[in-house]
This record gives sequence, structure tokens and C-alpha cells, in this order.
Amino acid sequence: MLNLIIMNDMECIFNGDANQVKVTTSDGPLIILKNHAPYMAKLSGTIEYTDSYGKTINTKADGGIIYTNGNKCVIIMD
Repeated sequence: MLNLIIMNDMECIFNGDANQVKVTTSDGPLIILKNHAPYMAKLSGTIEYTDSYGKTINTKADGGIIYTNGNKCVIIMD
């Protein structure tokens, strides 16, 4: 499992375990799984994640950043 935190300037949208995270970044599409190498990029599109119950959630990001290191992934949306 991967600890995922998604937030914007107003609130924490999600803070919990996820099986995977798919994002669109300025570098292109990216899938993040557990034990991912350190990575940081600008967000430029959609965020899709599968929670620990197997439910897939989609949201749109009009910008922001993603940072991942090992089993932690933090997304801060504009």
C-alpha cells in the first residue's frame, strides 16, 4: 500500500492508503505504485487513484505538484 495525501489550499481531500495513483504531469502520464523512486513534477491534468477497498476515484487538477518517495505520495492541487 501507498500512503496518499491529496490537498488543495482549502482542505485535505484524501488522506489514506491507495493501491496505485495515476496522474498526468508536465513530463507525461505517470503511474505510482508502492516503493516508488523519489519523484517531483507539475500536475497538468487528471488524478486517478484506487483506494484500499478497490474503489477508483477520479479528479481533475488544474495545476499543482506531486511528490513521491517510497510509500508516500503527496499531491498539492492549485
